[in-house]
Amino acid sequence: MASPVAPAVLMPGAGRDDAVLVGLPARLAGLLTAVLSLSLAALLAILAATGMALGTDLARFVLLAAAMVALAGYCRWRSLPWRLSDSAVVVAFVTGSLLLCGLVSCTGLRLGLPLADGLLARGDGLVGFDVRKVVAFTASQPAIAVLLHFVYNASGPLCIAAVAWRLVAGDRAGMWRIVATIGIAMHLTGLVSILFPARGAISAFGLQSLQGQGLPVGAGTYFAKEFARFYAGSDPIVSLKDMNGIVCFPSFHTVMALVIVQGFAATRLKWLAVPWGALTIVSTVPMGGHYVVDLAGGSLVWLSAYLLAGWAGAGRSADRAARATGSAAERGEARRAPSWPDLLQPKPLSHVGLLNQPQERSHVEPRRQGHRSRRNFGNGDRGRDPDGRGAGQPDRREPAMVPRHRDSRRAERFRD
Repeated sequence: MASPVAPAVLMPGAGRDDAVLVGLPARLAGLLTAVLSLSLAALLAILAATGMALGTDLARFVLLAAAMVALAGYCRWRSLPWRLSDSAVVVAFVTGSLLLCGLVSCTGLRLGLPLADGLLARGDGLVGFDVRKVVAFTASQPAIAVLLHFVYNASGPLCIAAVAWRLVAGDRAGMWRIVATIGIAMHLTGLVSILFPARGAISAFGLQSLQGQGLPVGAGTYFAKEFARFYAGSDPIVSLKDMNGIVCFPSFHTVMALVIVQGFAATRLKWLAVPWGALTIVSTVPMGGHYVVDLAGGSLVWLSAYLLAGWAGAGRSADRAARATGSAAERGEARRAPSWPDLLQPKPLSHVGLLNQPQERSHVEPRRQGHRSRRNFGNGDRGRDPDGRGAGQPDRREPAMVPRHRDSRRAERFRD
């Protein structure tokens, strides 16, 4: 039996603020470790209650995750750029999360809890939404059906693209905020789905006849075979070929749609990401066989994961860890060389140390007696001392900036 992924990948270091392998904030590393451990504990409990066992073909994912952890440790030991070590840890964490959540959601069906389709349909009725009308309308518009089918299937690759975008752009904090949101939402979805097993709206309402008549084949029922095998079957071995995305409530495609918007919200692509995310959410009803309640549950899961990731420090402290683990060239990115506009920008006096200094009168003797500023010449200068100040007025001039005049006789002539 293949052993599940060990959750000690991101274990915080003792007495340090950062995790052992990648320098993540200790709170974030602890949170990711906690969700991995929770899913692992749930899987072990389900296996013990149902008598099921894991197939040996799942070992390849365990080996992949372990290899990525070893690669991340090597990158940090060699002080290589943070992009290398972080990429390895992201692959390890996502691989382990996919494996654990898939096993939890599939094996959880073997517990035989009552189907929740009736409960979910009544929830749609309370908000006045009829899934049958939406599916029938989509089937009557083949162009819309093709578009929604493409958008539905592209949600996963676009989530990967959002992470890769932040990685290439050097936004380590933003990248980990997305990864943490996806990972936490994935584990929450798998755990909640155990309590609400459902076949989906297409199967529950008998709308399979619309497939091939406007709806793509398999729309809303692509997981029906795997669902029946785990829910009503008796095979004790869980193999990779028997697994599929069988979660109805909450909708993880809704989570991915919001992650796409989150990933590109700070870029120029946000004007494309927002409508794309909206189309993805709409497509979950006819293409994923979801109820509207599923969409609300998915939105709540994403919001919880997003807030937990922010609370744990994803997006705040990762940049500091990058400077601690990256190479000298990577650490120098934080101290960017000034550009020409920066060099041409006038500096305040405090920058050169001319302010906040005691303004004392200079004790240096003037070059000639009676030097005064040229701008003070005139009839109104009577009663002023040779430095151009009135009687009893403090000296407010900088010692190094006191103007000097060459001809004191000219000053005497104006005085007379």
